[in-house]
Amino acid sequence: MTTITNKREKIESRRDSISKEEKQYILSKTHRRCAHCGQKLTIDSEKYTTDHFIPISKSGTNQTENLVPLCYDCNQLKGDYIVHPEDFYKHVSTHYMRELNDLYKEYCSKYKWATKTNYTKATLMSVSYLIPVRSLESHKRRGGNNYAGMELEAYLFKATADDVDDIVDFVAQYNQEHDWESDKSDVRNIVNGIMKDGCIYIIKRKGEFIGAIPMQIDTWNFKDIKLYGLRFCGLPFKYKKWYYKYLLYNVIITLIEDIITNVGGSLPLMIGYPVKDDFINELITNIFDTEPELCEDDKTLHAFIPLRLSSTNRGNGYHDDAPVTPKDARESSDMLQKLFDLTPINQNAVKEHGN
Repeated sequence: MTTITNKREKIESRRDSISKEEKQYILSKTHRRCAHCGQKLTIDSEKYTTDHFIPISKSGTNQTENLVPLCYDCNQLKGDYIVHPEDFYKHVSTHYMRELNDLYKEYCSKYKWATKTNYTKATLMSVSYLIPVRSLESHKRRGGNNYAGMELEAYLFKATADDVDDIVDFVAQYNQEHDWESDKSDVRNIVNGIMKDGCIYIIKRKGEFIGAIPMQIDTWNFKDIKLYGLRFCGLPFKYKKWYYKYLLYNVIITLIEDIITNVGGSLPLMIGYPVKDDFINELITNIFDTEPELCEDDKTLHAFIPLRLSSTNRGNGYHDDAPVTPKDARESSDMLQKLFDLTPINQNAVKEHGN
């Protein structure tokens, strides 16, 4: 505890006081609004805070180009996470956004972000999803609210050791609901194993824990080509309302978009989940147009999805009209190997997908 306290004290000692004139300048970057949610701010308001885009704890500075105005709640949300400026700071003017983009690129090039326990540059990402307008009238007829036609938002957080207990409780409850036998000690061992050799992202909406995505880089065959790809070790998700499939779809796309821009235009993805999870099965079958395969245990389904994403514009999403070729898959696998310093694939010890 003393070590943690001393570390925090050293970090806080690096925060210089910010003058009133500097706050006015910082607030001008957003036309006097919170950079994330857009609510109006004044420097004398209790809601006003100055956020360090690159946190002090991650070698950020007190230079004004690294400082952004946030309301108190949005600053609490961001914390010490790394965000993509165009994703999180939605109300920053163009000139200052260029400064933040430059800082983001500098940070990502200076520090080794791609490791076996971290797959994305950003460790906090916002995910927007729109309920299809065509379903609004039928939703209203069933007594639904007007929000069915609105854009909703959730957040993806890169899990840390402090999140393990919450993840274990959530996954254990999910397994119980889907008759996937496991006790909490088994779940904890699995979660700790993934945190050691992969990473877990938490999905939250309005502060509530609604899902988790455990991820590992794995190997299997794609059209007789041995390659590296991304494995989602289950997709435990809390809500089964019809419109949440659009949220989960956008979560998957948002999460791997940060990777795919660095490995080329495609990325092999494997998803494993319980047979009785009809919600995930519908997502895989209908949205990704992929038929899952039943594993030997008769309780688990695996879906192999050779994704192709647009790397030219953030948020463009999945392109089912541009199928992944073996050449695409090989190039992406080679880039994954290089980016994450992976061991060259042992051709005699590759997992067949679905096993």
